[in-house]
Amino acid sequence: MLIVCLWLNHEHRSLTILHITPQLLLASIFFLIGYWFKYKNVKTFNKTKIILSIILIAIGSVAWKMGMGAITYENSRMLPYIVTGTIGTWMLYSLPWDRIKGKFAYVLQFIGNNTLTILTWHFLSFKFVSLLIIFIYGLPIERLAEFPVITEYSVKGWWLAYILFAMLATCGIAYSNRWIKSPWLKL
Repeated sequence: MLIVCLWLNHEHRSLTILHITPQLLLASIFFLIGYWFKYKNVKTFNKTKIILSIILIAIGSVAWKMGMGAITYENSRMLPYIVTGTIGTWMLYSLPWDRIKGKFAYVLQFIGNNTLTILTWHFLSFKFVSLLIIFIYGLPIERLAEFPVITEYSVKGWWLAYILFAMLATCGIAYSNRWIKSPWLKL
């Protein structure tokens, strides 16, 4: 909350001294919003609001294109990005998840229960795809240091490989972590 208050009061020098990047600020805001959703039992949208949310998100993705990597403190698109992200999360939260059955429901529940593990390892997973891009296109190995992805290739369709590999690798880590903990370590 201190970070948010400093940002709202435009004390960017204080944030820089504290080594709080705009990405960290935004991630913290979204984390707090997620916490609020879980512990305050936020009411879900009705069907009309879900449809309006989808329209707003579509408009927002065109009107204020932005990603976590492009965030700066001076960027005027930060607030609309936060609003759109929150509405998108609220819309997803409002979908009738109780009607989803079978393996798809299990996968969604597994991802939800292992979000922290997935978030912890997904940037490292991106590096494997970046390494593959480096080998395929003959790029210098120094390009591996680009964070979080090699942008010029991610916008050329490699974003799908980044997403798929990161999800599979991090879910694999989460699953093996759970498998190791329960029978062997009795945790």
